Amino acid sequence: MNEELPQVFELKHCPICSQELAISEFGVCRSRKDGRNLYCKSCIRTKVTQSRRALKEYKSARKRYIAQQIELPEFLDADAHVTCQHAGRSISKLSPVERVRDAIKRGARTQRAIG
Repeated sequence: MNEELPQVFELKHCPICSQELAISEFGVCRSRKDGRNLYCKSCIRTKVTQSRRALKEYKSARKRYIAQQIELPEFLDADAHVTCQHAGRSISKLSPVERVRDAIKRGARTQRAIG
C-alpha cells in the first residue's frame, strides 16, 4: 500500500517578467513572509548586471569630466592663477600624486613651484 502522491509544485508570480515560476526559481529571503525573494533569479541577475553597467558608465563619464576640468588650466597663462571655480574645485579633488604630476606637466621643477 505504498501509494505515490502526486508531486505538487508551488508556483510564485514574478512581477518583472510576469511569469508563474516554480518556487525554486526564487532566491531565499528570510525577511519576506514566504521566505523567497520577490523577483525570480533571472530577473535579479538582469537587474544586477544593468546596475553594474550603469555604475561603470557613470564612473567613466565622471572621470572624463574631471579630466576636462584639469585640462582647462593648461590653456591659461602661466602668470594667471586659476580663476575658474570649476577648475579649482576639480584640482582640489585630485590625490596628492595627481597634483604633483599635474604641476610637473605645467612646468614646475622644484617643490616650491609644485606646492
